Amino acid sequence: MNFVESVKSVLFENYAKFKGRAPRAEFWYYVLFTILLGISLVVLFFLFIFSVGEGFNPDYVEKLLNPDRCANVANPVACVEQGNRLFLTHIIEETNAANYLVISLVVSVVLFLPSFSVVVRRSQDLDRSFYYALPFLVNSIFNLYLSVLLALDPVPTFIWLADNSQIETLSGISTIVTIIYALWFLQPGQYDPNRFGPNKLEEKDADTY
Repeated sequence: MNFVESVKSVLFENYAKFKGRAPRAEFWYYVLFTILLGISLVVLFFLFIFSVGEGFNPDYVEKLLNPDRCANVANPVACVEQGNRLFLTHIIEETNAANYLVISLVVSVVLFLPSFSVVVRRSQDLDRSFYYALPFLVNSIFNLYLSVLLALDPVPTFIWLADNSQIETLSGISTIVTIIYALWFLQPGQYDPNRFGPNKLEEKDADTY
């Protein structure tokens, strides 16, 4: 199963299908697709950042980022934090970065169902039930929730995220969950049919993927 076949299977043929099995090739080629898409979004982000609005003031930004700005104040840590917040506010309000956050949210919503679907079918390829995919679902809902907040009200949300230790902890747990799934899904699926259906995409004598 090649890259194009895998992406076609996940995004079109099995967009919201939770029955059947997804072989290792299908899952990992889809992961590669999402990585490439993420890189494209990062490039798009910088294009939006550099397409500044009329109110963008490079001298003001340079002043905020100057390391000597907080050298002679009573509380340099608070001074740096305030400068970072002012810088963030200026970037979002005076560039097209907010548009990027909306586009990122749209992409996240579109990929939500097929991503969960392929995780369910990959679990079933390993002869594990739907319930083994529930931690991934919770993880995805958490990340989607943050994307919605950032798209709707970016500046306060960024500040809230930076100051919220609970969100930092949840983000760490989210990363751990992702790593566990990645390691688990390195395993090949069952060669023979299992309770979730036949193995149509991986041959017993030529397990390339």
